[in-house]
Amino acid sequence: MITYADIPGSRDLLALYPEKQRSAIANLFLHFVRAQYASSLATLPPESAVNAVASELRRRIRTYNPNDKEIEQLAQLQRAPEQALDYARWCIAYAQLSETEREQLREDRSGAQILTRMDHEAPTEKQITYLRKMGYTGELHSKKFANSLIDIYTRGGRVTFDKRD
Repeated sequence: MITYADIPGSRDLLALYPEKQRSAIANLFLHFVRAQYASSLATLPPESAVNAVASELRRRIRTYNPNDKEIEQLAQLQRAPEQALDYARWCIAYAQLSETEREQLREDRSGAQILTRMDHEAPTEKQITYLRKMGYTGELHSKKFANSLIDIYTRGGRVTFDKRD
């Protein structure tokens, strides 16, 4: 099973952007790399991908109004040239994976992201109501915790906990 860590290069560049802009930057890189797929990814220099993304951002800066987001995206790209090259290497390696491998990575990542998000969200009223009906009286720490308890109950299990003084 392949993981994101197995792909040469790094996705560190994305962490430099606000969360809501990461997919836009990723898509700019991947769009260029996929467009070059017809020729040969094996010989595609990562500098070409970085230059293409920078050119596209410059085009958008000239075209869009307001263009503050694009200006900041280009500036960030220019402030982190090594991370940009490393991310371009990652995109090239990612594009060389089979469709099955890419799909597996997307599924693995989305599942992990959902669980991480659920671990930081409060349980829903529906979860709380269900667990109280099932007799659970303990504290519900998160949506993920409540979901785990519900899974135990729906499989016919029971949840007990030791009350210590």
